[in-house]
Amino acid sequence: MSLRGSNPPEAPFESCIPDRKVDSRRLVSESMTETITGEVIHVVGPAELDEAELVAELAALAESRYVLVCREGGKPGWLERLWSFLRRDPIEPVTIVADDAVEEGVEVTATVRGTDLPGVYEAVDVRPA
Repeated sequence: MSLRGSNPPEAPFESCIPDRKVDSRRLVSESMTETITGEVIHVVGPAELDEAELVAELAALAESRYVLVCREGGKPGWLERLWSFLRRDPIEPVTIVADDAVEEGVEVTATVRGTDLPGVYEAVDVRPA
């Protein structure tokens, strides 16, 4: 018996969700958390959100919360900075949207959930490192 020319069977769950498409990336990002340790290099408070030049999606996500810009991995030493410069591999910042304020220069450990924006995370828990 040959399967050539026969139609493939329907997707197993296609009939369960007739008019709605499910984005599996969003389901994964909403349910999975990760831990990020980093130094807070800049904080944008809720009162400053209108003045800050934020992408519209980030501004909508932040609403009345704090935007923390962090250097992932903490504060690099002079050797790490030099090595990064020589390799032309910059230290990339990450952006965390949190409910609580954190001072600049403090190292934090945050449990975060990914968002649709690259490099932007929503904080589940933020505590000093």
